[in-house]
Amino acid sequence: MDAIKQLEFKLVDWTTNFSAWVAAQRSYIKCLNGWLMKSIHYVPEITDDGVVPFSPGRLGAPPVFVICNYWSHSMDLISERDVVDALQAFAESVFNIWQKQKFEQQQRLLANRNMDSKLKLLERDEQLMLKQRKKMMLVSSENRISISEPVEHQGSTVNSLQFSLKQIFEAMENFSANFRKSYEVLHTRSEEEKQRRLREKAGVS
Repeated sequence: MDAIKQLEFKLVDWTTNFSAWVAAQRSYIKCLNGWLMKSIHYVPEITDDGVVPFSPGRLGAPPVFVICNYWSHSMDLISERDVVDALQAFAESVFNIWQKQKFEQQQRLLANRNMDSKLKLLERDEQLMLKQRKKMMLVSSENRISISEPVEHQGSTVNSLQFSLKQIFEAMENFSANFRKSYEVLHTRSEEEKQRRLREKAGVS
C-alpha cells in the first residue's frame, strides 16, 4: 500500500508542476506582450469587411512587438487540458486501488483488537491521500475538468491502469508536438522580421 500511496503523491506532484509550468509561460508572455502594447498608439481601422485585425507589424512596430504578440496568441491556442485530464484519470485509478486495499486491510485489523496503532496509521494515510486528492481537484478545476467522487471498494484492473498510462503519453506527445510546432513558427516569424528590418535599413541607406 505504501508504494501505491507514493505513486499517487508523485502523480499529483507531476500534474501540479506540469500545469504550473505551462501557466507560468503563458502568464509571462501575456504580461510582456501587454506591457509592450501599452507603448503602441492603436486606433482600430474599420473597413467594409469589419475591423481590421490588430497587427504590430502593420503599424511599423519593431520586430520584438510582432514576435511577442504572435507568441502571446500562440500560447492561447496550446492547451494542456488533455494532459491534465489523462494524469487525473490515472491518479483516479491508483486512488481507487488504494481505497480497495485500505478497506481490505481495515477489515483484517478490525478483527484483531491489538491492532489499534495500525488502524490509526491507516487513518492517517487516508487523510494524506485525501489531501493529495484535493490538490488534484484544484488543478483540475483550473483546467475545467471534473473529478468524480471516490467510490468505496472500487478497484481498477491492470488493463485500466495500462490504458490510463497510455493515454498520458499520447496526450503528452500531442501537447509536445503542438508546442514544438508553435515555437518553430515563432522562430520562422522572428527570422522573417529580422530580414524585413534588414531590407528596410538597406533601402534607407
